Amino acid sequence: MAHECAAALEAALSPDKSTRDKALEWLERFREADLGGFLVALSNELRNVERSALCRQQAGLQIKNALYSKDGAVADQKAQRWLALDGGLREAVKQAALATLGTETYSPSSAPQVVSSIALIEIPVSQWPTLMGQLCEALKNPSATESHRISFLETIGYICEELAPSLLEADSNNILTVIVQNMRSTEPNARVKLAAATALLNSLDFCRSNFERDAERHFIMQVTCELTQCPEVTVAARALECIVRIVTLYYDYMETYISALIGIAVQAMQSSTEAVANQAIEFWSTLAEEEYDIEYEDESNLHEGKQVPSRHKHFCRQGLGSVAPILLNLLTQTEDEDDDEWNTCKAASVCLNLLGNVVRDEMRAIVVPFVSANVSNPKWQFRDAAILAFGAIVESPHPAVTQLVSQAFPHLLGMMKDPVAAVKDSVAWLLSRIIKVLPEVVLVAPNFAPLLAALVAGLQMEPRVATNCCWAFNFMAAKLYEMQLDLEDGTPQTWLLSEHFNPLVTLMFNTVERPDAAQHNLRLAGYEALMELFRCSPSDCYPVVKSSTLRVLQSLQASLAVQARDSEVLRQVGEAQALLCGLLGVLLSRLNPADVQSSADGIAQVLVSILGMATASNSKNVLEDCFSTVSAFANVMTKGMAKYMDALNPIIGASLADFTDHHVCLAAVGVVSDVVRGLGDLALPYVSAYISALLKALSEPSLDRSVKPHIVSCFGDIAAALGAHFKPYLQVTLGLLAQAAHIAQLPVDAEDYDAVDAANELRNSILQTYTSCLTPLVGIPADLQLLEPYVPPMFAFMDVLLQLPEISEDCVQSALGLFGDLCAAYGRPLAPSIPGPLTSRLFQAQPHNNAKTAELTRYALQQFQKIRS
Repeated sequence: MAHECAAALEAALSPDKSTRDKALEWLERFREADLGGFLVALSNELRNVERSALCRQQAGLQIKNALYSKDGAVADQKAQRWLALDGGLREAVKQAALATLGTETYSPSSAPQVVSSIALIEIPVSQWPTLMGQLCEALKNPSATESHRISFLETIGYICEELAPSLLEADSNNILTVIVQNMRSTEPNARVKLAAATALLNSLDFCRSNFERDAERHFIMQVTCELTQCPEVTVAARALECIVRIVTLYYDYMETYISALIGIAVQAMQSSTEAVANQAIEFWSTLAEEEYDIEYEDESNLHEGKQVPSRHKHFCRQGLGSVAPILLNLLTQTEDEDDDEWNTCKAASVCLNLLGNVVRDEMRAIVVPFVSANVSNPKWQFRDAAILAFGAIVESPHPAVTQLVSQAFPHLLGMMKDPVAAVKDSVAWLLSRIIKVLPEVVLVAPNFAPLLAALVAGLQMEPRVATNCCWAFNFMAAKLYEMQLDLEDGTPQTWLLSEHFNPLVTLMFNTVERPDAAQHNLRLAGYEALMELFRCSPSDCYPVVKSSTLRVLQSLQASLAVQARDSEVLRQVGEAQALLCGLLGVLLSRLNPADVQSSADGIAQVLVSILGMATASNSKNVLEDCFSTVSAFANVMTKGMAKYMDALNPIIGASLADFTDHHVCLAAVGVVSDVVRGLGDLALPYVSAYISALLKALSEPSLDRSVKPHIVSCFGDIAAALGAHFKPYLQVTLGLLAQAAHIAQLPVDAEDYDAVDAANELRNSILQTYTSCLTPLVGIPADLQLLEPYVPPMFAFMDVLLQLPEISEDCVQSALGLFGDLCAAYGRPLAPSIPGPLTSRLFQAQPHNNAKTAELTRYALQQFQKIRS
């Protein structure tokens, strides 16, 4: 077997496709038939120093792939298969992998990845508690070779990168000690330093307790700062990357070190090595983002009446005088006007904009002289740098900026004729920002007409220039609509673009159909601009909306006829179909219902055909966007959708069961909500299948958590649409709500904003669905009895939620509404079952600044007082 394994591993790397495929098929059959034997055999090949480097690497890759996956559901399945193996067999694989550490002479080495793949499975279930201590002790061994130390550090780094910090808490001090010891200036080997710095970068998340202790924090910062001076640029860049991460995680502790960090970053920004310079620039970008977030927190606290001390330490202001001149100089350091790759110049431009968000006045004082001195420079690099720098101060809310824009605007429009595409690209970008933040300056006479002419001309220039012109039109549509709303009541009747609307839309359609529209995201930007133009268009542009709908339908119909085998052609057809569907959805929402209904058969035929083609070709993005258009169509057609449900339902059902792509599943859930809402009781023939599919999706562990709140809400939409007809599904719905509530009331890490948002979304959907289940039963005592056993758990759920510090305003509003509705529905008999602490939390909290919350509080209190009187 050993000989067969070695031969298969060697053949798996053969340049001959047939040989390679046969070897991979043999390895797959072996793995599926006998996972334990497969892993033991390959771990022995990995350990065997007499095998070729390629053979050992392939063995390690095969083991890793058998145990690890980035997909959570697949990873769980692989973990269960590993844990089900005999303990002695697993131990043999682990020992072989550990014995391989430090014996590989190639890079990247495989053994650290194999060990970490096993650790990611076993440590969470307490199956390998000694591993981290074992690795740390091995690193402390004076006889450990350079290769061994690097392998140990790499293994620690991989494990720390993937595992939750809480799982490594017991070993955190030991891990951090050995990592930092191998980063010290006394360590002679650069490769060891690099491995240690990488391990530190991956382990910083669980170092909070160490950073809270002065002595440990000082030592970590000292060693990391010293490492930025390493002559080996890869090590210096990695050390700077560690500092960037430290600033993100531990901003509050950086006051002692900021002067030194400013000096390090200023020096590194001027490095001739791009990797080092870019990391130093990233330090300032990260610091600016952190301080911008703190400013937002301070404003939120002020708005909510919270007396919370600000965390703001104004580090960016402290370093700006040294940093901004270097960034401005870096803006000029580019030679290739067609360079689309990320480079130091682009990094400096982004950093300058981020700093401009937090040090507005100081930045303006530095940038304005630079712009004035270089905007007409004969060298294009300096003209381009002046425009990019100007963009960094445009969003500063100050009269001086408004005056500067007014004075410079004619010159900026003239620069749209610059002979260098890079300069025109930057000017078009700046114009889009000016439109967004200063519409009162440029979307009025005398600036509007020449601006429109310049942007129209720009749509016909190089793709990169045309893309930014599309975004400028996108912002222009939104701002003109807002300005018109201030002048008119209700839907605007006209706007400044009315007389230009038809030729502009025609030109925009021509732009997205350009042969080079795939470059620089021009097609996407063009369709986004069309969507915003139609979304914001006033009444006098309706004829263009109507004719454009026909044009889009014809384009979709034509796309169905494309016959091609070339993958790139098919990809572009799919991309165009997705964008056309998105545009059609916007158009349908703007059309009069009568105009939609008169073309409904044709619209439905195209949509069903696109869905069918996308399903057959597995084009997920087309499915998602087409479903969104079906939702828009259903919202207009309401009961008229019944005619098309037989054709749509098989596709909807298949997509509800597509757990591999949560975006498609989510879009299908949205379609069910919209269709049922429109059909009302006409949806009864389909509801049983929908609910079955939704229940299955809700219980599917592999489905992304972001979909599940929408599934819960979908039950509420069905309940609201069916009214009394929902009773057959009431018990199963209340049961799933009880299960969901048990999960939703668990607290989450307040610093994990994504987790907080996801939890609050689920909580809110549960509360709203409870309300939707209650509403059809009101006034029918026999029906209300069906819900009665679930009322105390509803109160308990609300009571728990109101005690959570991360509860959202939406959840509070939904809880108030549900509480008031329950009081109104059940009357005085309900009073004894209402927990006293719940009413205290609902009504004795601080005054609400949110008008809707205050209104719902009054409603809930009135209903409660009625049943208590």
